[in-house]
Amino acid sequence: MRAASDQDILAALEGIVRMQRTIRSGLDVCVNTGLVFVRVYYGNLPESIARRLTEISPVALAAIPGATSFQGTEKARKNIATNVASDAAFAQAIRATNSYRKKLGFGPLGADGQPEYTEGGSSSE
Repeated sequence: MRAASDQDILAALEGIVRMQRTIRSGLDVCVNTGLVFVRVYYGNLPESIARRLTEISPVALAAIPGATSFQGTEKARKNIATNVASDAAFAQAIRATNSYRKKLGFGPLGADGQPEYTEGGSSSE
């Protein structure tokens, strides 16, 4: 199902960022889970938004089911993870998420993918 509203797009983008953070943790089970869900969230984006995430390779996304299956190898998972959760892909997904967060009146995510906090000590969420 493709996202239809700005809120749906934001939810998919935030999901990608969360899963990229999970993948970047490096734990095998986290990498597997993160890869599966990055593909799901990416698939929920409208094509016009997904194609702007140029740092995430559609070829890498298409290879996720095979890499995360029982026949998949650790090397294959790491290669895909290197693409979909690279520094550049992570930064690009955060920028896209922040664009929608601003549009919907939420505070931005920081460079670590977590909400930034305001002077009062809470985020605007």
